Amino acid sequence: MSMRNHANERVARYRKRHPEDKRSDEEIYAAIEIVKTDSRYQEIMIDKQVAEGLISSEALARGNIDVFGNYTYPIKRLAGEVLTVKAFREKVAAGSLFDWYGFAQPVNGEMTDMDIHIPPQRLYKIPKDATHVIWFEIGSEVR
Repeated sequence: MSMRNHANERVARYRKRHPEDKRSDEEIYAAIEIVKTDSRYQEIMIDKQVAEGLISSEALARGNIDVFGNYTYPIKRLAGEVLTVKAFREKVAAGSLFDWYGFAQPVNGEMTDMDIHIPPQRLYKIPKDATHVIWFEIGSEVR
């Protein structure tokens, strides 16, 4: 699948769930890409979107950016700990999980999105449709 087709597919899936969203396809795809990249550039873009009112700072703090996962990989093949999103947030808030300790991937049903990596200090990267996360300590691997 070409990158453009992939982008169109993700935007179409988002539009199906949120027909009321009046943003352009490019703006929606940019929001989707925010959760897939940890680069400083993306953090700057998030700050810019907050400043422009495209993402509220409250939504960012809650981790509620309008992004949805592409759940295609079965979690039963992964060696990680499955946590509810709430439990993951609580462990981060309690200081039990750190960026250098590992990362999470979003889960919906029995599938995960392998493209989204969620360090504990980047809770905004949790897609809205994630019910759980699978936590990987540094050194865990795919079976």
